[in-house]
Amino acid sequence: SNALYKWHDPARPKVRELNPDVLVWNTGSGTATVAALTHGESIGLNFALEFVRRFPRTQVVIVPCAVGSSGFTPNANGTWDPDSAATPNLFNNAVAAITACLAATGGTILAALWSQGENDRSTMTEIQWAAAFDNLVAKLKTAPGLAVIKFILGSMTPGETAAGGATAASIAA
Repeated sequence: SNALYKWHDPARPKVRELNPDVLVWNTGSGTATVAALTHGESIGLNFALEFVRRFPRTQVVIVPCAVGSSGFTPNANGTWDPDSAATPNLFNNAVAAITACLAATGGTILAALWSQGENDRSTMTEIQWAAAFDNLVAKLKTAPGLAVIKFILGSMTPGETAAGGATAASIAA
């Protein structure tokens, strides 16, 4: 959930050439505009750029939903637990953003990129995290237009896993 603008490679330029086939959804304005990256890296942008390179004449709209330091365990940044009454409920926010984008663009959902776990590394076991993730996927698939959504699941970076101890090592995708 927090894989927004991470892992900058200093050898790469900080501003990439714009690609008119890669757009970013703006929930506030209800519009999609050409994606521009001005700092760091984003797994969503990298995925989209590679996808349109491999499948020309395809347009990808990224719906950013990542919130740093978030997880299934509620904290000040919210929770991804769809059954939680805690606010903000990032799951509900993501569903609203994705369905608004689909309605406005007439597109179809390709995939959800998920890279999360650091926030839950000291509060959940592997079994608890897997159950929470399975619940999120099941609930997301009940939203309009999302029944066939696929997940591309990433895990914590090796440094984050080592820093989190034994529990973190068990929350690996």
